[in-house]
Amino acid sequence: MIRALGTTAAPRFFKPFHHRPTGHVFTDGGLCFNNPVAIADQERELLWPPHLHPHPDILLSLGTGYTNADLEDNEKAPEAYTSAQGAIGYISRLKIIVSHQTSRQLNSHRMWEEFLEKMGINSDRDSTRKKKYRRIDLHFQSGLPKLHQVDQMSTIESQVDEYFKVPTNFATLEEVAAQLVASLFYLRLDKSTKCQHGFKLEGTPSALQKRLWY
Repeated sequence: MIRALGTTAAPRFFKPFHHRPTGHVFTDGGLCFNNPVAIADQERELLWPPHLHPHPDILLSLGTGYTNADLEDNEKAPEAYTSAQGAIGYISRLKIIVSHQTSRQLNSHRMWEEFLEKMGINSDRDSTRKKKYRRIDLHFQSGLPKLHQVDQMSTIESQVDEYFKVPTNFATLEEVAAQLVASLFYLRLDKSTKCQHGFKLEGTPSALQKRLWY
């Protein structure tokens, strides 16, 4: 409950969550990391050092939809569309800049593309390695509903259903599902012996292990 109150405290909709034991105040994590892929990858590197495991079995990012505006190049701050001078003009221009930066920060699609660029995935010619990084997201041609428009949920569900009726989209979903299932299993090696070109690893079929115990 405490974590839910903190991570869903979206400004204008819910008040910030004050954790009294620590004195910390939490707001919606999307304000800083609307797409937390970079944080997830950092956590992965803590568990599996990158010099031994440079890439995950699969990294899956689930989006909440994007629009044409998310695809536009908005690297440069917009011009301040105001002719006002003095304090009023300064405040107006500051509001435009802050709004622009906030919009960029909330652009999950852009953050995903920047992550792939940083990892060198976009320019990687190895298709197998590219398939380790997956994002499932829906392009809303008519725009996304506002956060408070819960009455639009049925419309969103219908658009998602139509999206996955497209054979190529459904095939991608099946492929991702198969990758996730496969990543739940690993081969426990009985021993390793040093050889001329490194190590010879030995295992038996009975040493197949699963990561989830239930």
